[in-house]
Amino acid sequence: MFSSPATQHAMIRPAPRHTRIWVGVILATLPVISGCLGVEGYHFVVEPSATGETTVKLGGQVTDQIIRILERNEFDVEETLQQLRKVTVAAPVLVVDNDTLQGTGWTGDEIWAAAIDKAAASSFSASLKRTYINLSDISLGLVVTDRQPSDPSPQVNWVMCERDFIGTRVTHFNLDSSMVPVRIREDGRKFVFSDSGETFVPWGVQMYLRHKVDGQWQLLTREELVVDFKFLRTINVNCVRIHVEYHRVMKSPELADPAFLEYLEMVLDVAEQTGIYLDVTGLDCYLLETVPDWYHELDEEAHWEMQARYWSAVSRVCAGRPCVLFYNLINEPIVSGGNFNPDYPWIVDGDFAGEYFLQRLVVDINGRDPKVVTKAWIDKMVGTIRQHDPHTPTTIGAIGWSLLYENHQPLFYDAEVAENLDIVCVHHYPDQNADNEERASRIAKYEIGKPIIIEETYPLRCNLEVFSDFIDNTLSAGTDGWVTYFSGQTFTELRKEGSFQSAMQIIVLEFLRDNAARIRNDAR
Repeated sequence: MFSSPATQHAMIRPAPRHTRIWVGVILATLPVISGCLGVEGYHFVVEPSATGETTVKLGGQVTDQIIRILERNEFDVEETLQQLRKVTVAAPVLVVDNDTLQGTGWTGDEIWAAAIDKAAASSFSASLKRTYINLSDISLGLVVTDRQPSDPSPQVNWVMCERDFIGTRVTHFNLDSSMVPVRIREDGRKFVFSDSGETFVPWGVQMYLRHKVDGQWQLLTREELVVDFKFLRTINVNCVRIHVEYHRVMKSPELADPAFLEYLEMVLDVAEQTGIYLDVTGLDCYLLETVPDWYHELDEEAHWEMQARYWSAVSRVCAGRPCVLFYNLINEPIVSGGNFNPDYPWIVDGDFAGEYFLQRLVVDINGRDPKVVTKAWIDKMVGTIRQHDPHTPTTIGAIGWSLLYENHQPLFYDAEVAENLDIVCVHHYPDQNADNEERASRIAKYEIGKPIIIEETYPLRCNLEVFSDFIDNTLSAGTDGWVTYFSGQTFTELRKEGSFQSAMQIIVLEFLRDNAARIRNDAR
């Protein structure tokens, strides 16, 4: 968590003057406050710009000291602010060499006074909370705007910066989020960044928020999520499909679990910190042992109401969060047919590696029109979400039956049925012995004027060449994004494991890394 002496020494080497200006090192021992340890060295840099804004970068242990105070005060931001004011009285953590700031129109003391002013407390609070996510890579900084004649004090806002060494580039983050929301283009056909209108191409993986520890399923910790998301960014992944399990969200058919909703909020925080957009897939009941008994016992009306309450709870948390790319209402639903087990009638009998991925929208179609039933279910779920989140797109992750069978037509992506869905998501795994080029061309059946994503694919039944050709062929057919699978292991961990499955995962992750730029460019 703390910099080593060697690292501290490296950080105070003079920087190239054109990159930034080294403005001070304070060597001071802070008194022990609220049980936190004193820190001996503080350093920071100032980087002016031509736009009238200047970033003051707090380096090394400054952030660590602030966070330790925050942690000791059980994350009480107001108490932490009071502690910080005491610290700055004893030994200011920000002192700027006035000679260095000559020409900017303000002094270091003025910057610090403005930074800890009560008016900046809300900005500072947000930075504190978000900075805690990963001390090793995120630091606090200030953006200082040149004073105006009508206002003699400098304008200061707290921001987050990537922690770095002197001489490397400072990256600026927006205070509330480093992410620009992605929206669907006005013609409904492509994803675009909301500020620039530039095309966004989802290139991602799906992963679970759980793993086994000593034989028991446990949620990933904040630290584990940070490691996973940051690794995925290094291989050019920009989108992660997360599975938000039903039993974790709902404690009963009526009541959501506030503790898990807080956990979900943390997942969104980490995604925004690391630059990952999320496909939030819901109503997941993959592990039969975790599905509550009452889930199986509800009749159709009560079942739909319970599912709507789930989406009400999830969309309340996700509304307005720029990392949420879209909601996938349910994974691989069916309306009729499928293997039936009376012990769990809402879940299609038949597992893959111990998990049950298909669910029914109704237990008994009872002569009704499947299109009418499906549209009614979709409209109920989307209508519930829209009460809390009017903007985030919606979809359903559907098995690509129409890719497999020439004469099959999509049910979930019939134009009328999908009226209130915003995205088409298709699941398909190419087969070594099939005509995959022909199957990819059948993407045209899903063309209803909305973005199309291959939301599940992987070389389970083919080699890399066939898999790569499938991606290229679906690209040519008009697909706008792709999501494959991530086991939660880095290259080093996979190589150490040494299994066939880990070797295949390495191949897929390398494919993602090496083809991202080409696919994104061609998909635009």
